[in-house]
Amino acid sequence: MNEEELAPENANQPLEVAAVLAVFIDQLAGVAWQKLGLQVDPMTNLAHKDLPEAQLAINALGDLVARIEPKLDDSDKRQLQSLLTDLRINFVNQSK
Repeated sequence: MNEEELAPENANQPLEVAAVLAVFIDQLAGVAWQKLGLQVDPMTNLAHKDLPEAQLAINALGDLVARIEPKLDDSDKRQLQSLLTDLRINFVNQSK
């Protein structure tokens, strides 16, 4: 599921919560990478590590993924699990 499902050409169809969650997941993952200090914050143009905030974002992302998984096909499930795994591994590495 992706942001295209929220595009105007789908305006005549009811908005699905799973589509909104997919957008939230994408946004939250970006914030998690920023809080890990591995991506530049677009507001400040600086990389800043804030591990407690990163952990909160990753944990919340895990909760959202658990809620959306029953609606996804196997490929999308693997993609989200891979994203979570990458974030969690990077969190451990940044915590050292």
